[in-house]
Amino acid sequence: MCSHAERTAINTAISEGFTDFSKLAISTQSQNGEPPCLTCRQYLVEFCPHDFIRYSDEGKNEYKEYKLGEIAPNAFRPENVQNDMNSRF
Repeated sequence: MCSHAERTAINTAISEGFTDFSKLAISTQSQNGEPPCLTCRQYLVEFCPHDFIRYSDEGKNEYKEYKLGEIAPNAFRPENVQNDMNSRF
């Protein structure tokens, strides 16, 4: 499995002591500004707030904006685990 830009950026930031994320910009050779893959969406959900924004470069000084809460609306978030654990014990 490869590590996409989103996961690499988050991992690098965490290793440097940063944990408060609000935005991320991705630029690739592709000019279609695709949203993150499903694995990256879940990874972002684990570390980023619902209103986190991910920008994708489309070339020619244009970009698409993806809000995490819109592209992963019913995601399983870390607080779900905590709430579930508290209700069991």
